[in-house]
Amino acid sequence: MVNWIENSWKPNATVHSILILDSLKVHKMAEVVDALACTGTLVLFVPGGCTGAAQPLDVDVMAPLKQHICKCYSNRPSGKPRKITPVERRYDMSNRVIAAMEMIFKKTVSKVFHKAGPFVR
Repeated sequence: MVNWIENSWKPNATVHSILILDSLKVHKMAEVVDALACTGTLVLFVPGGCTGAAQPLDVDVMAPLKQHICKCYSNRPSGKPRKITPVERRYDMSNRVIAAMEMIFKKTVSKVFHKAGPFVR
């Protein structure tokens, strides 16, 4: 996380930057908090148990997507896997992600955006 702060956040942080993080233990580690303080960033933590309200896409779309991807991997043929090239591995992973995404219905994503609202129409 400190590496991300130094290489990604710090170069883009402005004087009035705010970073909202969930209550994951790593986010609250002293070295992470100190690194963010050195950038002048105001850090706010989402209270535990509030992820569903604060991050509905994470709860209602990303979590099921990750579960579907895991299922795709657990459905692999048993036995010793054959050696594959990096290109084949990327192609295989892409196909598994696409298959998992197809299991997440468009209606679900639409409902989540309305749940996250309010949005101007």
